[in-house]
Amino acid sequence: MKKLCLGLLLLGLLWSCKGEEKGCTFTEFPAVFPEDLSLIKNYQYESFEGGSSENFELNGILRYPIKVRFLQKGCKDLVQELHFEIDDSQDPIPADLPPSACARLLAGIFLQLGQSHPQLSMLGNYAELFGRRAPNFEYNQPLLLQDGFTAQIDKLTSKSYTVISLTLRQTNEEE
Repeated sequence: MKKLCLGLLLLGLLWSCKGEEKGCTFTEFPAVFPEDLSLIKNYQYESFEGGSSENFELNGILRYPIKVRFLQKGCKDLVQELHFEIDDSQDPIPADLPPSACARLLAGIFLQLGQSHPQLSMLGNYAELFGRRAPNFEYNQPLLLQDGFTAQIDKLTSKSYTVISLTLRQTNEEE
């Protein structure tokens, strides 16, 4: 019995070191959004191997109800995905909304979130960067924002909602 327990312990230690063998730069994915923020309701955080997700609804950011899903994942490269499901059934967002307008819409959301809580102040920097680079965005095309950091905007429109997705990718330069 002792040998079995020791064997299981060793197997567990080897398994826990597996992430180090891969040389992962990103191993922990803490929550980014404070759940006690007045602009956020129905907050849920989930951590999983190799990433995390945060789901919530935004109150009072735009004139539309917005559901947000924020995913973080990666090993050597960090990928963050933000999906904004905007209920525009009462006042539709134009289906032909150009990517520059989506970038400005995201900049507005980030600006309000960045001003709402000290933990989110870095979103104010994103707002400024997205506002400046808005004319350069194209749908489904990564845009280099600065060395090792790209952003891609995608949009899906239906009769009752519009989903604007933003993928941020940070590449580890030390590979």
